[in-house]
Amino acid sequence: MIQPTTLIRELDSTALVPVGAGLEGCGAADIETSKTGKSGGNAADSVRAVTVLPTVDVQMTPEAIIERLGTASRRGRLAGFEKGGQEGSLFEVLAFGAQFDGIVAAVAAPFAGGTRLTFSTRMKRRMPIIWCVILLATVWPGVELTDSFLANFEFARNWWPTWWWYMPLTVPFVPWGIWSPIKKSRAAISVSAVEMIEKVRQELTATGV
Repeated sequence: MIQPTTLIRELDSTALVPVGAGLEGCGAADIETSKTGKSGGNAADSVRAVTVLPTVDVQMTPEAIIERLGTASRRGRLAGFEKGGQEGSLFEVLAFGAQFDGIVAAVAAPFAGGTRLTFSTRMKRRMPIIWCVILLATVWPGVELTDSFLANFEFARNWWPTWWWYMPLTVPFVPWGIWSPIKKSRAAISVSAVEMIEKVRQELTATGV
């Protein structure tokens, strides 16, 4: 049986997106979507993850960056903004996923008399863990429910025990039910991260704020 904590432990190690050069290097070619797939899927199902996140260079100190983005957040222009974060991040903002949302973390470094912000992403852990627990915890109750339903039919009363055939038909698909939304969310998070980074850049380069 797959343990939820074992699966979620992979999120931070594999969901990180490498940091690239400037915003001009991350355009439409890096984000590919299709309105429908061959099997009739929707756009969210066919989003491809962005492989390189842009950086942002500004002539501001880290303190001034926090103050400017904090103002934008209080005015509702920067979702999920929080000062600080894991691994020495300067700040974090929200990245919207498919089923599960993520975090865009910014690390500041001196650059050309100003500050360079480099970014990475990670998936929030709470909802994927809850999802794993729900899937794993509902397998056996499904056996009981199916068994009580089949008890209403004469032909099924002396049949094989329900769990003999129910478990092989359901358990093999539990890992897919866990992994599929995580994979889709990773791709959506990386696309949303580029949009959030652009919002950060606009806030930091805007005049008259």
